[in-house]
Parts: sequence; structure tokens; C-alpha cells
Amino acid sequence: MNFEMFEKAEGLEKEGKKEEAIKAYTDFITQCCSCYEKEVELPEVLEQTRARKEKLALAYNNRGFLYYLKVEFKLAAQDYTHALNYNPNMAVAYYNRGLIHYRLSRFSEAVVDLKEAVKLKPDLEPAHMCLQQALKDFEQRSVVQQ
Repeated sequence: MNFEMFEKAEGLEKEGKKEEAIKAYTDFITQCCSCYEKEVELPEVLEQTRARKEKLALAYNNRGFLYYLKVEFKLAAQDYTHALNYNPNMAVAYYNRGLIHYRLSRFSEAVVDLKEAVKLKPDLEPAHMCLQQALKDFEQRSVVQQ
């Protein structure tokens, strides 16, 4: 599997060309997903599959972040969920999705994702800070609703 398309997308993102980066990540994701339909479970293919899943998770996470910057939260959250389907240990995707839940005042969902982010990567300081705030806001909402 050639990861040139992924690297191109990363380069465009670093250059600040967000729309072009989104398209390049989408092209990479489409290419990878079409490969899964044709794959067999041979030992030599499994290692390529692991590498592809890692890149695919990163592509979804990175594209999700670009959607987040455009305040397209629904698309961003969907991409973070896809990233976690390919790599359930991706702390940053839990953090990113938790941040969206928080911004949309879905505090209980934010707490779940942020706790998972902290569990997977205890040194992810922004996740700790956001988790504390989400817990506080969740408790405040609970008191107000009573």
C-alpha cells in the first residue's frame, strides 16, 4: 500500500490548504476502504492491513479536525468515530470527539470520551482540563434540572 496520498494530505494541511487537504484525506480514505473489500486474510497481508488501519485512523482524525475548524461538528464527530473504529486506542480521537460533545453541551457524552482519552494517554493535559470542566458542567446541569 502506497501512503503518498496520505502524505500529500498532511502536507496540504500543514500549508493551511484546508479544503484541498479534506479532499486529499477523502481520496485516501476512499482508496483504503476499497482495498478492504478485496483483501484476504493471508499473513503477509495482515501486516499491511495493520499499517493501513493506522493511517486510515489518522486520516479520519485529521480530516475530522479540519471539519472541526470549519465548525462542521457533525462531520467531525463522524470522522472521529470512524478513526476509533480503525484504532480504538487513539486517545486524541476520543479527546477530539469529547471536545465536540462538550461544545454541543452533551456533557455526559463528553465525560465518557474524555475519560477514555485520559485513560489511554494520562499525559494528555488538555483532556484532563476539559474532563474537569465537563464534569463540573454536568453536575451543574443536574442540579438545575432537579
